Amino acid sequence: MRLARRFVFSDSLLRHIGRFIPYYQTNVGVVDPASIASLFLKHLDDLRVSLEGKTILEIGCGQTMAVGYALAASRGCNVIGYEPYVPFNPALDTRLKATLFCQSLSSAPTVRWTSDLGSISPTSIDIVVSNSVLEHVTDVDCLLADLDPLLVPEAIHLHQIDYRDHFFKYPYEFLTFNQRIWNRWLNPGDLPRLRLDDHIARFHTAGWEVSIRERDEDPTAFQRVESRLHPDFASRSALAQRTTRALLSAHRASAHSDSSKAQ
Repeated sequence: MRLARRFVFSDSLLRHIGRFIPYYQTNVGVVDPASIASLFLKHLDDLRVSLEGKTILEIGCGQTMAVGYALAASRGCNVIGYEPYVPFNPALDTRLKATLFCQSLSSAPTVRWTSDLGSISPTSIDIVVSNSVLEHVTDVDCLLADLDPLLVPEAIHLHQIDYRDHFFKYPYEFLTFNQRIWNRWLNPGDLPRLRLDDHIARFHTAGWEVSIRERDEDPTAFQRVESRLHPDFASRSALAQRTTRALLSAHRASAHSDSSKAQ
């Protein structure tokens, strides 16, 4: 089954299947964008981040700006969606915009889709968000470096990350394979198996302080696979082994230090 997923069920095929079988939808942002926007807004409120006049960059927005429309409609902020892999779907985007976007705002925000980070002005982004995206990014260091020139000094990150074995819905099963076999035969192409502590370490290396705002695990499912974990993962921390979902926020370490001094 994993070989079939690797060599037969391409992402484009799954997107087609997902039109008829929601189980295989590859972008939840199309299925329930309002809930994703609400999650981001809740945590931004908890962080006391005002969205007035701010610009949000959504990484991996998929084929529409659905989440962006929900964010803009709620707070009137500007939103840019960045998606380098999935083609834009104008017809679907128009339908979702009509459902989600409030046209009666006193100051109409800008919501746009792009496949090129180069189209975004330097130091113009206040907040970076993503939903079920970072687990698919092999080179997180490169992504953070590419984003850095676009961000204002006080910018923040907010990312929901799905650490489960995506296609088969057995959350930990893919941690039983060694890296060579996984990469050569079983990886569907965009699941490098980075874990929560890997992401935290990469943000730290790039100069960001990270907070774990939400974290889930599945004790019953982990118990079934614990004795079969590959040594690459068996020696890792509980965070690395057991986390199935996490929501991370990050701010620049220098900004945190300046804030502490001011206080």
